[in-house]
Amino acid sequence: MKTKKIISFSIILLIIFSGKIFSQNEVWLETDAFKTTEVWGDKVGTDVKVDITCSAESVNECLLKARKVAIYELIFIGFDQIGDASAVSMLIPDKSVYDQKKDFFVSYINEEGKGLQYAQGKINVSKPGGDVKDGRKKLKKVTVTVTLRIEQIKKDLEKLGLVASNKKLADELKYKPRIIIKPSDSWLEKLGALRIENNQGETKKIRDLQKITTAKNKTGQPIFEIITATITKAFGDGFDVQSIASQLDAISNAKVNDQLSSYGLSESTEDLMARTLNADIYLDINYYEETVSGGQETQFNIQLMGVDPLTNSNIKELTGNLISKKTSGDNMTELIKSTLKSATNDFSGTVSDFFMLRLKDGLSCSIDFRIAKDLEGEKTFNGMVKGKKFKTLIDETVTVLATTGNKIGGDSPTALYYGVTIPALREIGKKQVANTVESFAETVMEEMSSKLEGFYLITQTVGKGKVIAIFTKQEPK
Repeated sequence: MKTKKIISFSIILLIIFSGKIFSQNEVWLETDAFKTTEVWGDKVGTDVKVDITCSAESVNECLLKARKVAIYELIFIGFDQIGDASAVSMLIPDKSVYDQKKDFFVSYINEEGKGLQYAQGKINVSKPGGDVKDGRKKLKKVTVTVTLRIEQIKKDLEKLGLVASNKKLADELKYKPRIIIKPSDSWLEKLGALRIENNQGETKKIRDLQKITTAKNKTGQPIFEIITATITKAFGDGFDVQSIASQLDAISNAKVNDQLSSYGLSESTEDLMARTLNADIYLDINYYEETVSGGQETQFNIQLMGVDPLTNSNIKELTGNLISKKTSGDNMTELIKSTLKSATNDFSGTVSDFFMLRLKDGLSCSIDFRIAKDLEGEKTFNGMVKGKKFKTLIDETVTVLATTGNKIGGDSPTALYYGVTIPALREIGKKQVANTVESFAETVMEEMSSKLEGFYLITQTVGKGKVIAIFTKQEPK
């Protein structure tokens, strides 16, 4: 009798221990020939639904496994775009973090009181399943619809410093990044608010930004206002997010830099806008509506694209997928809002990564050195200044002040062109502050002035990311 009790007790322990192993193992890393992942198109707020098809020895084990797989893939893999569903970027791009914090992630993904509570699953009976075989092993194949509460998972990871929070980002950068939401040129063109002028081979874009403030969607709602309000709220407190609609007076009152014209140079409309808005990123919105399904439904199409004002070029990492949604009812405004909340949540994480990389690598900008007409007869960059070749003197200055500095071609005896990277932070006394192209221009002027004799250097900032350094007989005011 005593032996039977010991055996029974041992079996109970084995069952408990086996259950513990199943709940704590890394099922998300196991090979599963039947596993597929498909993100849903109808996100609700910042939650996302994902269909996880997988196999296990029982339906309940499949249900639990799918929830865990969904959390792991959200954090370290992300979900690709399928059909009209938008892609969802991974929360942590560096997979080595998993190995570094393995104990935390195994516990977080496996335990109901931790991450698992934010991944609720329900069997999707509309997807085929049933009995399958993996070699000789009989398994159940099931599709589980998992609803992931992304914001809650993200907050947990932020607390441990595994995901950069918006507030932490601002602390690291020493300022709140400024994001200006504006319509893309494609949207403006559809509104009849963009025209292109060609003047002696120079292309100039004329944008009537006022038209965006009166644009309405099919239901008569102010579409740009809805978009900007939703995005601004979704970004939270870590960014200074502004609509270009609130900056129209500043743009219309902005004046071209007249000092440049006195040296035969000009400021483009893009440079003028960049200087006036002083944005760190433009968030361009591409939007249009169309009638589909034989006129029975309206489809709206929306895309978020990041543009770098320093270079006035698209940022590849911040170019979102085009999202298309259909509706036959009067819920378009709410559908737009829910879609944007989800897209912005995904976008803001990528923006944070972009700024952290910029903090590490520095700011990309350019600096042009020119000799003014009043000095052309006396000086060229091939000549000498205080016993040293003028061009060499400038090369040395750029090398000292910039993290990197490279010639970008087109040089002449009176013009030198450099692409440079400058540190994202600079020192003022014992304090670190955000660096700017204007500050770099001032430093260049201070550094060069002591090396000149009989002439001067003045610097002008063009747009957000370019410095024009002009040698002249005219003394700076």
